[in-house]
Amino acid sequence: MLTQRQRDLLTFLEGYIRANGGVSPSYREMARALGLKSQSGIHRLIGGLEERGFIERRQRLRRSISIVEPDASVDDFRKLFSRIFAEQGPDIALAVLGDLIRDLQPVVPTAEIH
Repeated sequence: MLTQRQRDLLTFLEGYIRANGGVSPSYREMARALGLKSQSGIHRLIGGLEERGFIERRQRLRRSISIVEPDASVDDFRKLFSRIFAEQGPDIALAVLGDLIRDLQPVVPTAEIH
């Protein structure tokens, strides 16, 4: 069984990884999304999700978290952002959403720009 914070983090991870082509968020992005001031809480939550088999991560590699059993829906992702907005305020919610949107922008090779 997962705590509410673990469920929130798992929902965020699933949405972020799906939106970013398999790349996981940084610990700082996860902390911001959950309204945590330090990354140590994220380390504990990640450890709990890994112990329970919901995620896997490759040691010594950044942004290497993968979801084992994805079960969050788009509605769960929307609920999470609504909760962030209600609890943390519009500035934090928009910052988290901005991080996600920034990461979604396609990378255009410089050869195609000319």
